[in-house]
Order: sequence, then C-alpha cells, then structure tokens
Amino acid sequence: MCGRYSMIMLHEVIRARPQRAAPPELFDEPPHYNAAPEQDLPITINEEPHAIRLGRWGFIPGNTKEKKPRIHINARSETVDTRPAFRDAFQKRRCIVYADGFYEWMKTDHGKVPHRICLRDEDVFAFAGIFDRRGDQLRYAILTTAPNELVAPIHDRMPVILSEAGEERWLDIDAPAREAKKLLVSYPAKEMTAYAVSNLVNNYRNDSPEVIEPLDLSAPREEAPPPSRAPRPPAKRKRRKPTPPGLFDA
Repeated sequence: MCGRYSMIMLHEVIRARPQRAAPPELFDEPPHYNAAPEQDLPITINEEPHAIRLGRWGFIPGNTKEKKPRIHINARSETVDTRPAFRDAFQKRRCIVYADGFYEWMKTDHGKVPHRICLRDEDVFAFAGIFDRRGDQLRYAILTTAPNELVAPIHDRMPVILSEAGEERWLDIDAPAREAKKLLVSYPAKEMTAYAVSNLVNNYRNDSPEVIEPLDLSAPREEAPPPSRAPRPPAKRKRRKPTPPGLFDA
C-alpha cells in the first residue's frame, strides 16, 4: 500500500516533460515532503495528456450513490480491470501521479520504522493512477503491485512506477486494455534505493525537509502512533477522526 509520498521537485517534472504544459499557479505550488490523502497534488490525466494539473488524492467512483462513499487511495493492479469500483476508470480515465519518493513502514521488534524509497538517481517519476470526477474535483488512486526485491523486506505492496515511455502508453486509452495491464509491474529494484526516516512522516502536518532526512538507526528512538491522513475540506456533516491510510487501501 502507498499512503504517503513526496513531490519536492515539481520544477524538475516541468523541465523534464516539456510536452506537458503547467498553468502559472502550479509554479507557486510548494514542495510536498509528506504528501497525504485528501491533498491536491500534481497529476496528468488521459483526457489532457499535454497538461499538468492538480487532483485530489482519494478516489471516489463517479457513479456511487452512497452518501458517505468509501475513499480509495490505492487500487490493486491485479484486479483494477475487474472490480466494479475501478474497472470503468481503468478503461476510460487513467492518470499519472508525479512523485520523487514514497514511504512504507517496516515492522520491527521496536515498532514500525518508516522508510523513504526513491530512484537511485533521485530523479522524478510517475505512478500509474486512475481518476474520476466528484463535482468539480478530479479524485485519483495510485495503483499498487507486488514489491520488488528492495521493497519486499519493508512492505508487501508497492506503487506502480512507470518509465517515461510507459507514461505515454498508460495515458493512451485507445490502446488495448491488455497492453495497459502489462505496464502494472514492479519497478526494477536495481534502479531504486531505500533508507529509514524519522517518525515525523507519521503526521501529515509535518511537511518540511526534515521529513526526508535519513534516520540513524543506531540512536534510541521512541515509538510513534500510526500515520494519519490529511483532513477532508470543511463539510456540513460532522468530521471523522483522522484514520491511518491502511484503512483506505483498495
């Protein structure tokens, strides 16, 4: 499962992908060291493949009739084309989600230790995603798959990371669905690296450079509560207490 990620170098996304235009307001977007569900973050959708825009992390099927619909931050790649909640979006509404790292929590004898996982060259990349509309919002989920050899000791799932060529193929909904499904595999472990970080990442309010600093595992550490998600925007109904991202997995 992927319940946190970082998108620090948005300017690098814009520079490295000149085929995708970014609106002026996106240049003022702050770095996200601790991106959390219910936040607005940079994506590109298949309907506008040459643009970068903001979408809200937390997929809600557009045809749901529920008053309090379940929010999906992830969708399993193995069943995204068959589950009723996701299959229409898989066929018609795909997106890529820009990032430069993601976080997973490793179980240890001393509690869960968060790890930041990124590309070895620290370059930006994109997750495979699906989206739908909820009013005037674009709401998306990140697709997950089985972990590679690097991530497996940390967690039993990892987000689908696309190559740059894979980004274009994922956004092409005119291509056969079976070809899109072939992209949903784990990224090569040899091209990635991982390191432990502090419990600062457990609280979405912590969104500063200190979040991504490597943790000295030889130093004593205190056990922290599980990560909390960002709150929803103000609503008329009573707001629920923050919940660990794990409860929002697909």
